[in-house]
Amino acid sequence: MNLLNQITDVSSFIFNKDLSEGASGNISFAFSLKSAKIYSSIKLLMPLKSIAGESYAITATGSRVYELAESPKECLSLVKVSSDGKYLHLLNDLKPSSEILCHLLAYEAGAKKKTIIKAIIHVHPKYSLALSNGMTKKNLNSLLDKTHTEFKYYFPNGIGFVKRTDPGTLLLAKKNAEESSKHSVVVWENHGMIASGNDFYECYDKLDTIESISKIAVLSR
Repeated sequence: MNLLNQITDVSSFIFNKDLSEGASGNISFAFSLKSAKIYSSIKLLMPLKSIAGESYAITATGSRVYELAESPKECLSLVKVSSDGKYLHLLNDLKPSSEILCHLLAYEAGAKKKTIIKAIIHVHPKYSLALSNGMTKKNLNSLLDKTHTEFKYYFPNGIGFVKRTDPGTLLLAKKNAEESSKHSVVVWENHGMIASGNDFYECYDKLDTIESISKIAVLSR
């Protein structure tokens, strides 16, 4: 199944399970591109040499998840990292999500560790956020493990955690990259959760599993 069909499926799952509100959350994926028209270029806040020359599609600013499910092509901003890793070329007229840096730095972190990341999903799940509020990474993982015996089976290395940080910032992107280099799922305190993987189904399954265990933990309390 191609990525556009996956996007339609997964966006519907996210919408129907109320994992993100309004125009919140975003997705991205890597794709191959030989040549394309460059609409404009933005200087990156830090060079991304490990993904220099790579192309990505990411949710456009203001796109809603139900719109993404119905018309994915119309909701995706296409970008390419310059050959020197210093600039981001915009390949269509759609402005990328404000969390573009978090996605790019996660791909960069994966490339540095020789970990293949082809897709990323970021959502705002309610139970995971409620459970992680005021937590530490150690305590959150411990509670998830105590709540469900299969947590360690699905996440043998646990999940990552970033304390409350302003959205859309380089600081958040750096903190997330550090955690995503060790974990395929990272919770952002008071904000959301992000998952990376080989395709969107894998990413969604990870997010859905953590949200399900978090719901059990919250209800058990």
